[in-house]
Formats: sequence, C-alpha cells, structure tokens
Amino acid sequence: MTYLKIMLFISFFLFLPTKKGDLQEKTVCVTYKMALPIENQSNDAKIKFANNNVSDDLRKTIGKANELKYQIDFELYYNKNESLYKMVDALEVNNDLANRFAKILAGGKKIRYKNNVTKEKLYQIESSGEKFTVNLDFEEYLWNITSETKMINGYKCYKATSYKEEYDKIRDRKNSFYPVVWFTPEIPSSFGPDGLDGLPGLVLEGSANGKKFMYATKINLNYIDKIVIEKPSKGKNVTEKEYLDIITKIFKDING
Repeated sequence: MTYLKIMLFISFFLFLPTKKGDLQEKTVCVTYKMALPIENQSNDAKIKFANNNVSDDLRKTIGKANELKYQIDFELYYNKNESLYKMVDALEVNNDLANRFAKILAGGKKIRYKNNVTKEKLYQIESSGEKFTVNLDFEEYLWNITSETKMINGYKCYKATSYKEEYDKIRDRKNSFYPVVWFTPEIPSSFGPDGLDGLPGLVLEGSANGKKFMYATKINLNYIDKIVIEKPSKGKNVTEKEYLDIITKIFKDING
C-alpha cells in the first residue's frame, strides 16, 4: 500500500463518526503504563554501580524503585482542542525513598500540555526547587506512516516512525531518538503519550529506541469525572534548549 493510499484511507476514517461515538465535544481519558520489551527486562533489572562504596541498603532501594517504575500509571486527558498528560500520583509504597526513585526513573512530575488551536506544545517540570515551562516545537516529530497494522484494544492501528536528535552537553555527545508508535484513525485525535503525538489518530502504543515503552491499558471515551484541561502556569517560560542549558549548569555546579 503506497503512502498516498494510506493517507486517503486514514482521511476517510477521520470524517466518519467512530464506532464508539462522536468524540468532538467529549473529554477522553486514556490510561497508559510504562514497561520494557520482554527481551530487555532482565538486563534492565540488573543495576550496575561504578562506585563500590554504595551501601547495600541503597542498592536495594534503587533496585526496588527500578521495579516500581513499571507499576506507575500515566493518564492522558483530551477534548477537541487540548490535552494534558501526567503521571498518576497513586503509588502505594512503604519505602518513601523508593517511591521517589521510581517517580524519577519514570519521568518525575512532568506535566505535558498541547493545544491544537494556539499551536502550543510544552511540558512543566521542577528542577532544583524551581518550576519551568518548557516550550517545544508544535510539530516535534516528522512521522513516516507505514502500511503495517495490528489490532490494539479492539482498534486497528497503523505503525509510524520518526527520528530526532539533541545534543547532550553534560555527556558531550549527540543523542539520537527513534520513536515508533501505533495509532488508530478510528479515534480521530492528534494526541498521544509522553509527547508522542501529531498523527491522524490516537496513539495507543509508543516506544523510544526500543527501551521506554508506553501502552494504553484503558480508554474511556466518555470521561465524566471533573478534570480541568488547561495550560500549566506559574513556571518560568523557557525553550527546550534553554532548559537543557540550565540543567547542564546545575549538574556542573553540583559536580564542581
């Protein structure tokens, strides 16, 4: 199937009511989990420490946190124009330190926001006690939509791939990202988990470099609980480059 035929086929879906009903005026809630591909889980569970002075208790705590990060849920709320994506703060862990480690490993308290009308895409995060609102390119990813399909949660999904580079000043190297997502035109929205969006259909699965794997576990197309979808406020507005420069400076100050 050629790219043109795929896009015509997807466009046909976009102008039809979904089999679950018209979503345009509704709030939708999608719950995602984070995991690793099965073949990588055993290696990921083995934490290696360069510093032999790390205590056994701390090793166990970090090891426990590494396991707990796969129990953390994330939720995507969206309506016709806006979306909000954040971690669900409901993890019951007796060890508070392990809980904090798990949240850090899972992406922390980052809140993502997107607005299709104002063409805004950003996330809010706290670093060194200060909140930052990090503004991203609205078309963050240029997607290549393929003809490969599979069924996810009862929806026919298409595979899309992309590529993104960023320079890591802390490690003095270029980082390359190869996101792969599966989206369904049967739910016509351009939203998705963890910034993986911008496609003609809701993203139900996504991964980056085959490591960080997000997948939808629940799709509520008529969410009735009260939720306010609005742009995060009270954070210092910076570009992604400016934020990375700030993080680099903080890291260098801490490490001399």
